[in-house]
Amino acid sequence: MRARGASATDIVVLVVAADDGVMPQTVESIQHARRADVPIIVAVNKCDKPQADAQRVTRELLEHDVVCEELGGDVQAIHVSALKVTARGRPGDNLLALAEATVALAELLELKAEPSGAVEGLIIESRTDKGRGPVTSVIVQRGTLRRGCVLVAGTSWAKVRFLFDENGRAVPEAGPSAAVQVRAREVVEWRSYVEEQEKLQEEQSAIELKQALHLDEYRAERAGLTHLSWRQRKAALYRANKNKFSSRPSERTQRDGPHLPLVIKGDVDGSVDTLLGVLSGYDAQQQCALEVVHFGIGDVSENDVETAAVFAGSVYGFNVAAAPPVRQLAARLGVELRLHSVIYKMIDQLKDELSSRLPPATQERLVGEAAVLSVFHVSVGKKKVPVAGCRVQKGSLSTLKHHRDEVPVVKLGVECGVSAEGAVDFRAGDVIVCFEELEVAQVTSWDPGF
Repeated sequence: MRARGASATDIVVLVVAADDGVMPQTVESIQHARRADVPIIVAVNKCDKPQADAQRVTRELLEHDVVCEELGGDVQAIHVSALKVTARGRPGDNLLALAEATVALAELLELKAEPSGAVEGLIIESRTDKGRGPVTSVIVQRGTLRRGCVLVAGTSWAKVRFLFDENGRAVPEAGPSAAVQVRAREVVEWRSYVEEQEKLQEEQSAIELKQALHLDEYRAERAGLTHLSWRQRKAALYRANKNKFSSRPSERTQRDGPHLPLVIKGDVDGSVDTLLGVLSGYDAQQQCALEVVHFGIGDVSENDVETAAVFAGSVYGFNVAAAPPVRQLAARLGVELRLHSVIYKMIDQLKDELSSRLPPATQERLVGEAAVLSVFHVSVGKKKVPVAGCRVQKGSLSTLKHHRDEVPVVKLGVECGVSAEGAVDFRAGDVIVCFEELEVAQVTSWDPGF
């Protein structure tokens, strides 16, 4: 998700908490910005906290080749607090300075775009809004997007019905650098089949839907999907992009041995795609099998819970909620709801659940060790039984003889006699090892790379 963000913008604002310092996700964001060749502005946040140390942040960033201006580099570092607000209701503690620094860098880089001509843009995410239906977030990179435009992205096309700004207000148009939500006319398949990071292009109104349909037919022909309806094509292409996972539970089969079936839900298609990408790296040779029996976008539904119950699995949700009736159904069916807003914590819990489904492993614990000094025979009834005369070297041995007396324990350094059932050939110089078998919980060795 961070990689998508870095490649979709012209300037990265790297937010680092002044009390936490540089974290693993900070380093990851720096790497993505470098790969995308995008300049960085550092926002040192939470400077209002007593334990804040902004200088520590700049020193730690230096270790990752991010040299701030105060250390002689060319990266601006603005100390801010997102919490404090001035008396007039304006953001305080340098948030305006952060905006000014961003504008200044944009001017220095001479970032410009052409507001006229056909619209080009980048799709950030697609989701279903409860009040508005299918909406797609778009950054306009060229041209001016208006209501009525015919847009094509990947195998999907739509005629724009409404545009909404970042505050949810309807706007008539959006120029270069504007981020807007697009709602298409219901007669056109747009929905969540629009893939993130796809380029968005406007088709000229003179040929409008005919050209869009022609483009759709051409792409369907290349994908070998001409025998399907246009709705089926888009669903097939959408599922094909989800690696090895199927979104239809009926296509899955029950497995023998330890396994964890999952239902995955995310707030947007990008979240689901990221999670499925992480899970696609799960090693099939792992002792506990992992399978996704269903995935989708939006809050957890009763159908999701029932699907998980059929497969004795769990529901994992990222940035989604579960209504009280859904939670009650999950409790009644014994389905675990794992809802998270931090992907690292979500993966950690998944690893814990995988480990919990592994059978216990048998582990040997050394109880005692004795060296055989000599071998002699004693009469037991009419038989001669070989006895090893030993000295305990480690730990202790139980149920043995010391001289002629049977003793419960022989401790370190004490001599004793040991006999065994069956034909055991004791020899001087042998070492007798005593151990007990313990059952211990196993931990999965899966490393998703976080």
